[in-house]
Amino acid sequence: MKKILLLLVTLFVTQMTVSAQGWPANYSGVMLQGFYWDSYDDSAWTKLEKKSADMSHYFSLVWIPQSGNCGGTSMGYNPLYYYDQNSSFGTEAELKSMINAFKQNGTGVIADVVVNHRGNLSTWVDFPREVNPLDGKTYEMLSTDICKNDDGGETAKHTGGLSLSPNNDEGEDWAVMRDLDHKSENVQNCVKAYVKYLVDYLGYTGFRYDMVKGFKGSHVKDYNQYAGVQYSVGECWDSNQTIENWIESTDRNSAAFDFQFRYNVRDCINKNNWTELGSTNNMNHDANYRRYAVTFVENHDTEYRYADYQQDPIRKDTLAANAWLLANPGTPCVFFKHWLDCKKEIKQMIEARKLAGITNQSDFENLGGYSTRYVRKVKGTKGDLIVAVGTTIDRFNVPDGFKQILSGYHYAYYTNADTSTWEATLNRINQEMEDEQNEEESFDTPTPGYTFNAYFLAPDNWKNTIRAWVWDNNHNGQNYTGGSWPGEKCYKIGRAADGRAIWQWCYYGSLTDVPTHIIFNNSGSPQTADMLFTNGGWYQATSTQAEPTLGVNNVNDNDDDDCNGYIYNLAGQKVDASYKGIVVKNGKKYINK
Repeated sequence: MKKILLLLVTLFVTQMTVSAQGWPANYSGVMLQGFYWDSYDDSAWTKLEKKSADMSHYFSLVWIPQSGNCGGTSMGYNPLYYYDQNSSFGTEAELKSMINAFKQNGTGVIADVVVNHRGNLSTWVDFPREVNPLDGKTYEMLSTDICKNDDGGETAKHTGGLSLSPNNDEGEDWAVMRDLDHKSENVQNCVKAYVKYLVDYLGYTGFRYDMVKGFKGSHVKDYNQYAGVQYSVGECWDSNQTIENWIESTDRNSAAFDFQFRYNVRDCINKNNWTELGSTNNMNHDANYRRYAVTFVENHDTEYRYADYQQDPIRKDTLAANAWLLANPGTPCVFFKHWLDCKKEIKQMIEARKLAGITNQSDFENLGGYSTRYVRKVKGTKGDLIVAVGTTIDRFNVPDGFKQILSGYHYAYYTNADTSTWEATLNRINQEMEDEQNEEESFDTPTPGYTFNAYFLAPDNWKNTIRAWVWDNNHNGQNYTGGSWPGEKCYKIGRAADGRAIWQWCYYGSLTDVPTHIIFNNSGSPQTADMLFTNGGWYQATSTQAEPTLGVNNVNDNDDDDCNGYIYNLAGQKVDASYKGIVVKNGKKYINK
């Protein structure tokens, strides 16, 4: 009898262990949100794959946009097709290649699973009929899979005589698309087949669930267990208690983003009151929940997208914000824009986290909180890491046995862990940054034969791809850049004397009327104002019209008959006199028109 009871207890404990797989215990990995809003170029599958080896040295997980075809240019939050994986970020083949490249480097890719709602083909209630390449079966959602009260009852007026589900929405309504009834057996079967396909066919490691307040957490448990994933995080954008209740509703089969941790950091920085970091209104402080806390300080919904954007971004001290994030327990999720802009510092912070052995369940002790600084000691598996942030960190009395290993604008790290290899680590990061800078400094050569062009001197904080949006107000709004925001890629052709990158937009189409307006943008955001177009004109971020005096080293038209030497473009290639653009002759730069 005792043996039977022991067996039953063992089976029960084993079952509890298997079911509670929402996030690993004592996990030391760091996560990257591999996109921001309108990051179609920076987050292209081919570009992420190219950076996968470097990213994988620092991140164990990379969360990417929803990768299905949404029927047009999209960030993925208006899902339409589940099994057509050709999206605004690349083809299915490029997606699978990128996922595999990360996997080969030891990093898992997290899918953005958007199953609270779904788009329609041509009416309010029709969905695609699709074949799942994993099991060969055909799946189709029906009008009866739409919540009875969808869109506040508006959908019921547009069914064309078809019936909706008899069930009301289990959670919050999302008025833009059709809310799915997850009580429906057909919805459950469709979603289970889809998430299994994400893992077994495309190669995803785990899931980030969008808008989980729209359906019960018990469904997340079912979907996770069906797909067999260990990493699951839900976007439960609400109070701390609501987030913890949601985790419990999944039977702890999912982690959740720690929104209150983010708000603590935002408030301390935007209010200039660093004591806000001592708040207990977050999962991070609670030993019962910090394992399931995916912490962050900014994401695609909170970022500063436009000059008049009404969200609540962190407007300064992003280095201190990331220093706090990466020193604390929970699983930190770094925002892609911060990674792109502050890569060297974030790499150093992640290595410091590794040096001390900080995990998602590490304990900590607050060493002092003031309006001008906050100091915390976090206990790792290899030593302790002290993080000090604020404007008066120089007044912090460092405890005996601790050595400063990092410092920057309003932050510093100290540790009592073994630092014998720390200098080599910093040297390696410096070399990585130098190699990357050399790689990125390659310049483009526009193909000759364009009809119109314009030049842009990009601000230092505009990284990677610059795009142009060009149109003509006088001829039915003719668009010279494809008609899809944020427009066409520009060519990076060199650097100005003050170090700013020079970008050139070229038009090769059939339109002959001169454009009237142009906007330059950093893959969507930030962007310039609407500017009057001048063919061959020079612009900068503060322009409203072309500024002829902005040329490289005061470039003038190439009318010097005495310059009889060879002509080179800014890539160092010899060109002939018909080449249009900036050229070098006899050691001087000119514009060839």
